[in-house]
Amino acid sequence: MSRRTEQLASILHQAVQSVLQEGLSDPRAVGMATITGVKVTDDLSEAVLSISIFPEKNEKLFMHALEDASNYIRREASEKISMHRPPRLIFKLDRSAKRQAALLSALQEIAQERPPGDPETPPASPDASSKEPTP
Repeated sequence: MSRRTEQLASILHQAVQSVLQEGLSDPRAVGMATITGVKVTDDLSEAVLSISIFPEKNEKLFMHALEDASNYIRREASEKISMHRPPRLIFKLDRSAKRQAALLSALQEIAQERPPGDPETPPASPDASSKEPTP
């Protein structure tokens, strides 16, 4: 990515997030949407926006609302950043934040199950105790 595309990606990220925070009038856009990343093509014609939607049950409808409202979001974002010809917006669902939250939750549960003072080393496997050490 060139410096110019990185700058445009950062500015678009802020502008589109601002438009989403103001809300869409589409009743399918229920929940919270967060832009997790923006990649702009080298010719500045398209921008792929990775988006995370909470709660998970609203993802499909929210994505349809975003696709239908992409020209509106593009226009509103271009007014915020004073850009004459903004890139076409392509929305891509990003579930990495949810996977990371699930992993952290599982690790926290494991830590809570471990009795206090227990060393953090994993228990020995049953096969290791049955083998005799080799000289």
